Amino acid sequence: MMVKLLFSLNNEFFAHSRWSPETILNGAAPKSQMSRILKINNMKKIFILLVLIVFSFIPFCQENGDTVTDVEGNVYKTIKIGNQTWMLENLKTTRYNSGAPIQQLIDAEKWKLDVSGAYCLYNDDDTNKDAYGVLYNWATIKKGNLAPKGWHIPTIEEWQELIDFLGGEKIAGGKLKDLGTDFWDSPNKGADNSSGFKAVASGYRSNLGTYASVGNRSVFWTATSKNILQAQLVILMFNSPKVYVFSNSKNFGCSVRCIKD
Repeated sequence: MMVKLLFSLNNEFFAHSRWSPETILNGAAPKSQMSRILKINNMKKIFILLVLIVFSFIPFCQENGDTVTDVEGNVYKTIKIGNQTWMLENLKTTRYNSGAPIQQLIDAEKWKLDVSGAYCLYNDDDTNKDAYGVLYNWATIKKGNLAPKGWHIPTIEEWQELIDFLGGEKIAGGKLKDLGTDFWDSPNKGADNSSGFKAVASGYRSNLGTYASVGNRSVFWTATSKNILQAQLVILMFNSPKVYVFSNSKNFGCSVRCIKD
């Protein structure tokens, strides 16, 4: 439609003028006709400028209709945000992509000591899996085969690319969070989900084995290790539009969003 409008502005005179296009373009038409031409040319320039301004504030985020299926048969919608393609849900698999099972640890004492890879469900409640996905310790990330084949756990640099694309750490959280208070506590500040990412407040499990913060924060693992004890996390909060990047114990249980290779 915009192209048609520009085309009509460009040709409106030639269709209704008794002067030939060559006469007009060579400046030989009467002053009134030339004045009208200049006005339309200015209109075209203003219109193009407005279009460019509008589109500069619209992030290229498009749910592409594609899906990816993990080794257990869980199906995830995907979305393209900038140059990256992300899953639209938290990972739910309880197996590595080789088919090998991931151990589920309910006991808090065993959880806080595990270094071999483990998962849990928030509050050890199976009904939380569909809404919030699975919580993993970082040892499962380290193995390198948690994501479906052709996908991987994003590094902190890949998360930062997403954050920067959405306007930076001060506002990107609001663009990532799902709307309303179905999956977030009130006020879910700044949430507009304009990226289509649909982050939900899935909470976490601490390195002591206790559960916390469902409804008020999303905590995502990155594939980036900080040191022997800590890895980097990306956090969204119910009371802020910001994105927070922290390092914490590798024995935390956190959500995972996968990114396409």
